[in-house]
Amino acid sequence: MTDQYVLDLGEVDETRVAVVGGKGAHLGGLSRIEGIRVPDGFCVTTDAFRRAMAEVPSLDDRLDELSRLDPDDRETTRTLSARMRRVIE
Repeated sequence: MTDQYVLDLGEVDETRVAVVGGKGAHLGGLSRIEGIRVPDGFCVTTDAFRRAMAEVPSLDDRLDELSRLDPDDRETTRTLSARMRRVIE
């Protein structure tokens, strides 16, 4: 089986929570309900997250650091987010 790292919202619903998480699964489900407008989108899968965490161990430390930041400290958040992006790329 090939791991999928990105799925269109049209490919997921509440039965795929383990694959895309709750928010993505529910958005996919909502997108199928007539009268509810959900923008086009995609979900990064849990397989992608696990692979990133395995290949970039320092990412876990950065996520931990990010979770401890003051949400109002936008400059520090911006700086740490930029560092995380460079690590992932």
